[in-house]
Amino acid sequence: MRYLFNFLPNKNYSFKKGLDAGKQISQVLLGQVSSQVIGFAISFLVVRNLSKPDYSIFTVLMSIQGMMNVLSSSGITIGFQKIAGTVWSDNAALSRLVKTARDIRTKVFFIALVFTNCYGYFIFYKQGVPFFESFFYLIAISFAVFPDVQKSFTRIILLLKKRIGAVQITEFIAQVIRLILIVGCITFLRKYFDIKVVLGASIIAAWVANIYINKRSEDFTDVRDVSVSEEYKATLIEYMKLNWHNAMFYTFKGQISIFLIGVYGSGENLASLGAITRYSMVFTIVSSLIVSIVIPAFARQQNKDKLIKFYFIALIGFIVFALFTLLLAYLLDDFLLSILGQGYRGYNTELFLVFVSGLVGVLTGLLQGLNYSKGWMKFNTYLSIPLDVFTLILGLVLFDITSIKGVLCMSTLTSSIGVLLIVANSIHGFRSLKVNVT
Repeated sequence: MRYLFNFLPNKNYSFKKGLDAGKQISQVLLGQVSSQVIGFAISFLVVRNLSKPDYSIFTVLMSIQGMMNVLSSSGITIGFQKIAGTVWSDNAALSRLVKTARDIRTKVFFIALVFTNCYGYFIFYKQGVPFFESFFYLIAISFAVFPDVQKSFTRIILLLKKRIGAVQITEFIAQVIRLILIVGCITFLRKYFDIKVVLGASIIAAWVANIYINKRSEDFTDVRDVSVSEEYKATLIEYMKLNWHNAMFYTFKGQISIFLIGVYGSGENLASLGAITRYSMVFTIVSSLIVSIVIPAFARQQNKDKLIKFYFIALIGFIVFALFTLLLAYLLDDFLLSILGQGYRGYNTELFLVFVSGLVGVLTGLLQGLNYSKGWMKFNTYLSIPLDVFTLILGLVLFDITSIKGVLCMSTLTSSIGVLLIVANSIHGFRSLKVNVT
């Protein structure tokens, strides 16, 4: 018990720091709650108004969007966070860093585009989607993703500068634009509402949000008159080389449920999986708190004892949140499914598995983010993929991959095993910190 009390603020705790932290958390919560309420509204409008064939296509496109974001990063973001955490107070250095990172990631994005489009076309082919329709959908989702690639580094800079409000407003703008366009079409042009309208709204919202966040970052970064830094470039490429194979593997692993149902299951199952996994959006608020508050604070801290204490407080907070979330998911399952519509009733077990899988994802993001902010990835290179290949094979043997329940169980198993490797990286990282720095 005495050990637990050591985590509580002592009498020397700065009241001003407490207020600052509270202000940051309230900004993130307010922004995320607003954005997520709109996001939920959009998701459920789309689920309830798109036909199941269209929603199955939408599910695949959301999978491709996630793959593009991960593949185009390929360790670049890890290196960027590492460097930015040390030069965050030097605007000139940050400008060179952003310029360099964008230059590299844009090139990687177009390489990733080829891979993800092949993946997407294969699933569309198995689902019987005509070639030219598939081509149109893949090009459209690429236009929606590219602005996210561009603004990802600007977002990190604003968070390090504690301009959390600007980041939240950016997300809010994107959601409001999507909501207005979708609601407008459903209200006045209902018979024309289909997946093409949803994609068009997403493209417009993404580009407007990108323009806004770039304007808000001009006080800290100006990439117009700076050149690519060869020093930063070498560091970012080094991180990319260390992580590209993991990015390739985990891109596919992260979308394994969609891939298996898309290839071996029916279009109806694919649509149902996409619909019930919309509830995983509830974890976006927590993930945003982690990315906006927890990880930047961990990155700025250099004292070993404080880093260890910070790490354990984050774990305890996650455990409390996870237990509370699972209790609510169990008690409210029928109500949550009724919101999706009549076509999605009866998936109670599957819905609970979505929450379990989402919580494992939050834990992975939390610990992985803390590790990456310090460059702790010692065992990733030679243990990460073999361990996950083993768990994937085990999952294929144990579960029915043609059912929603089976692929969700398999996804949860593989993610849970991966947490062990992340913890091992954390332990090695803490041991490598020899001297405390105030």
